[in-house]
Amino acid sequence: MPQRVFFSHFSVVSSKQNGHIFTGMKILPHNICVTKSLKKASCKGPYDGKWTKTMVGFGPEDDDFMAELIYNYGVGGYRLGNDFLGLTLQSSQAVSNAKWLGGYRFYLVDKEQPLNDPVQKVCLAGSDLQKSIRYSSLLGMKVKERNEEKKTVMMGFTDTPCKLEIHNIVGTVDHGTAFEWIAF
Repeated sequence: MPQRVFFSHFSVVSSKQNGHIFTGMKILPHNICVTKSLKKASCKGPYDGKWTKTMVGFGPEDDDFMAELIYNYGVGGYRLGNDFLGLTLQSSQAVSNAKWLGGYRFYLVDKEQPLNDPVQKVCLAGSDLQKSIRYSSLLGMKVKERNEEKKTVMMGFTDTPCKLEIHNIVGTVDHGTAFEWIAF
């Protein structure tokens, strides 16, 4: 399997709240998890042991970028940090459905959706751009664009449409309680 940006995690408080932004995406694996042990398990945080995980994407899980939606029962909200800066998606249909998902930023390109994966990039914050570049390079990513003025770098794997854009921020990266992460 070729290297690629696989999925990004989103902590959500309601499946009804987030469904509209993903119109056009297919529901892929969906798991309901319940832990009955004395030690409460968690899915992406210290929660009550019951959660659902749904993967959604525009195409096959083996080829396209996925969004992992985690719903922890009983959680009314999350404090977003400054780690996740946005996801860029090219799709006229998504533009007509656009609303922010629980505070997460989605940037929509109002063009006809391409035949391949329409997710263009995921933007994350980093406190040391050089270390982020070195780490991403170890994973096999190449620098595609660099903007010294904006202190950003766009990285990606060969032949995959979804790129990783890292923005250098001043100070510490705050993960909040939603703590964004990405899988390759």
